[in-house]
Amino acid sequence: EMHACRVEADMRIGGQLLPPTGVTARYDAEGGRGRAAVAIAAATLPAMPAAPTGLSASAEGSTSLRLRWQDNATNEAGYRVQRSTNGGTKWTVIAEVGADTTSFSDTSVTKSKSYAYRVQAFNDGGNSGYSNKVTVKTPKYYVVAPSSATLTQNGSQLDLAWQDNASDESGFRVERATNSGSWKLLGTLGA
Repeated sequence: EMHACRVEADMRIGGQLLPPTGVTARYDAEGGRGRAAVAIAAATLPAMPAAPTGLSASAEGSTSLRLRWQDNATNEAGYRVQRSTNGGTKWTVIAEVGADTTSFSDTSVTKSKSYAYRVQAFNDGGNSGYSNKVTVKTPKYYVVAPSSATLTQNGSQLDLAWQDNASDESGFRVERATNSGSWKLLGTLGA
C-alpha cells in the first residue's frame, strides 16, 4: 500500500532562507519495510546584488543626518542601513529601503554624538558586501539661515520680512550696509 504526503520545508544556503519549496515523500509500507522517495523542487535564485559605494553623510539638523550612496545593483530588492554607536564594533539595522533608493534620513540621532553607518543591498539570492563605512558627528547647534528676505518701503520707513527656516535659533541679528560700506548692527530680535 502506497501513502503520499506533502511537506513544507525551510531550506537555507549560506544562512539565507530560500523561497518555499515543496517536498513530496512517498512511503511504501508493504512487507513491514519502508522505502521513501523524496523529490525537492529546484528554486532558481537571482544573483546577489552589487554592493553600494560612495556612502556619505551630512547633517540636516542637530537631530537629523542624511545618508547618500551610489546604487550599483540592477537586481536589488532593497537596501539595509546599519548604524553603529561604538565606532563600528556592533552594528544595528535601522532601516530597510526599497530598490533604486540612494538616500536615507536618520532622524533618531541625538545632538553632539558620533555615528558610523554602512549600507548593504539585498535580494532573494543573498546580501551584497557592505558599502564603505562613514562616521559623522551631529552638531550641538544647527541653525539654518533665513531665506526669501523682502524689503518694502512704507512711507518713510522700510519693512524687512524673511522666512524663518530654523527650529532651534535663539534670535536674529539685523544688520545694514550702505553701498560697499561695512555692515552695522541695527538690532536683535527674539526667535
